[in-house]
Amino acid sequence: MGVAEVTPHMEARVGSLLFKNPVLSASGTFGYGLECRDLFDPARLGGIVTKTVTIRPRPGNPPRRIVETPSGMLNSIGLENVGIDALISEKLPELKTIKTRLIVSLAGERVSEIVTMAERLFDHTEVDAIELNISCPNIDRGGLEIANDPETTARLTREVKAVFPRPVWVKMSPEVLHLQDVALAAEAAGADALVLFNSFQGMAIDVDARRPLIGRGLAGFTGPAIRPIALARLHRLRGAVKLPFVGVGGIATGRDAMEYLVAGASVVEVGTATFRSPSVLLRIIDEIEEIMTRNEWKHLGDIIGSLGGGNG
Repeated sequence: MGVAEVTPHMEARVGSLLFKNPVLSASGTFGYGLECRDLFDPARLGGIVTKTVTIRPRPGNPPRRIVETPSGMLNSIGLENVGIDALISEKLPELKTIKTRLIVSLAGERVSEIVTMAERLFDHTEVDAIELNISCPNIDRGGLEIANDPETTARLTREVKAVFPRPVWVKMSPEVLHLQDVALAAEAAGADALVLFNSFQGMAIDVDARRPLIGRGLAGFTGPAIRPIALARLHRLRGAVKLPFVGVGGIATGRDAMEYLVAGASVVEVGTATFRSPSVLLRIIDEIEEIMTRNEWKHLGDIIGSLGGGNG
């Protein structure tokens, strides 16, 4: 008789938070986590990260907002969202019914705005963590200038933790000049995890019109093309920072996700791939389990950060 296959343990931990599996929806590409319910049960996900919310509703950037590119996509949505009031009154009551982890993404033009929103979320215990979006490339204030400044990053993290003592994740830009300095500043200020990474900046041009294809000119570049670069930056931070990592960028298959996990991410967020197929999230979960079964890996935690050699 053959030996029965052992179902791998897919639980993943990010600091104090335990996730049923390591696959989360990424902010900005999956709405508020409610829109997919006609397609599949979002409770099957390890967690939901909401669309980034600001203190007031935002209409977002003028069109054109999205352009496909080889192996990727340019997007310049500009944090279009309903605002914190509508999130609390309209979205959270429904999100509370979905039995999975809930992370709310916050951004603002000023530190005080983000702190105010975090304080309002404290009483909503269905919110397991806050993700500080300090790195959006598609807004004029509150985006990359925070991501590039260790002192402002530390101040924001510290003040948010003071009013929201549950987990706070800091979402970083891959284009920060002194990446390690910003990461260490967030760690020293009490961050519970680093989300690596937000999108790169990119551009596409209409040659005939000699104009940018994106209305705002520059945009966030995402998709499979950025994965090798994001992995290299994550690998560079490993060892310098003791915080857990959340891996993001160019994940479309279970093998893509496993690259991040082996490199040191505790969980992953999937974004651009959901535009083509929202249910890709479930396929990635299944493919991770298949890879673990085939390699006889029993516990996901045993492979987190298990990359060997090649430090060059």
